[in-house]
Amino acid sequence: MKNKIIAVFITLLIVFSLTSCNVNHRSYEGFENWSSGLSSIGLDGFLVRDFFTEYPYQDGNFYYDDSYSGFIPFFSSSWVEKSFIWLVYDDAGIYLNAKQFCFDYHSEKKNVLDNSFDGTEAFDFVFYIFSDFHSPMIGDGESQFPDNFIAFGLNDETKTLVFVGFNGLGKKEQAYINLVETDFSAFLTHYYGDWFDWEAGVGYTAPSDGGE
Repeated sequence: MKNKIIAVFITLLIVFSLTSCNVNHRSYEGFENWSSGLSSIGLDGFLVRDFFTEYPYQDGNFYYDDSYSGFIPFFSSSWVEKSFIWLVYDDAGIYLNAKQFCFDYHSEKKNVLDNSFDGTEAFDFVFYIFSDFHSPMIGDGESQFPDNFIAFGLNDETKTLVFVGFNGLGKKEQAYINLVETDFSAFLTHYYGDWFDWEAGVGYTAPSDGGE
């Protein structure tokens, strides 16, 4: 009898797990979908809503994706939440002011736990990487870099700003996540290559959303 109960329990667990596979996926594109409270990686560590009108850009886009694969969430083999903004400016003065705003705004509110990766270079961008936000997965004030971080990148030659947000976990993802510390270019290509052509330094614009 006991063995039958165990067998039934295992069967139910397997059925529940299989039917719960890939049950969570959210994806947004376009600045009309950006908000500072979107998530813990909503990039509000660098930006405010008025930023996009105060510093008019020539072209740009916003992306957000939250998904996991595997079985039920707490047995997930892969969970990745990522956000990304790219902005190109045609006016050098506006670009410089926009860049300075991001530095100033972040310095006013940040509680940097580890900024040893400031100045990381990849694809002609210089990145400033922070892990100073409060993630519901890890608790207030506790950093789990490189699994959780936000980053601000700039290319003075092309007058381009990029903003990266990342949360990730799972054995399937760990090797790619670790690239943040060893090969940031490869990390960007793997997770953000569908949103930005890093080699060319060109992003992809939402069909219904151009620069302001």
